[in-house]
Amino acid sequence: MDIALVLEILKRVGLAVLCGICVGFERDVHGRAAGLRTHILVASGAALFTVMSLLCAGCSLDFSHAEQLTGDAGRIAAQVVSGIGFMGAGTIVKTGVTVRGLTTAACLWFAAALGMACGINQATVALISALGATVIVFMGKRIEARLHRQFPFLLIVEADSEEAIEEIRKYISANPMYSIGTLNMTIAVQPRRVKAVFHIDTDCKNQQLESCMTLTVELSRNIPGVHSVSYQSEG
Repeated sequence: MDIALVLEILKRVGLAVLCGICVGFERDVHGRAAGLRTHILVASGAALFTVMSLLCAGCSLDFSHAEQLTGDAGRIAAQVVSGIGFMGAGTIVKTGVTVRGLTTAACLWFAAALGMACGINQATVALISALGATVIVFMGKRIEARLHRQFPFLLIVEADSEEAIEEIRKYISANPMYSIGTLNMTIAVQPRRVKAVFHIDTDCKNQQLESCMTLTVELSRNIPGVHSVSYQSEG
């Protein structure tokens, strides 16, 4: 057994573990399903696959004999890129119109990239990238909160007639806080019911829940012929 080779592999895997901790810590703090352990395993596993890919191709880990390769040095490592996509897809959950897990999927994908960088001994690049990603995931929400963004939600209304739906449309359009994107309407004959789904954008995410509740109460009280009003956040 080549002790020097074993130590070199363990050094690279250990560095990948450190990078996985940097990226996975924020996800774990926020209680995501893919937390610290998952990111550590993804990063260290990617590093180990990359090292094995180099060794199986007959490449020394310091690339001193790269011209004498006996196989494709990227064959195994390339599968990490496609394989991590399946894991990332498993963290994305769509409930109604709400999609969650995109940031976690991106973090897993990035952790795999960090592990591969460690596997080819690009320690400086991996560490700087890991620290940069840590800053981004921790500060990203604060930066986004300061941006002027629109936050969508669905307003589902059941009423007696199309006229009541039109009154609701006018009522919402008169408020500059809201912008109607699309309107889907379904008419049932027996009993006579009209169901409308408004896709609405609002500028104030911090007050989105309060504004949705206020709008729901106002519509149910002020528009005749309205049977039910409900809302659902899209993000």
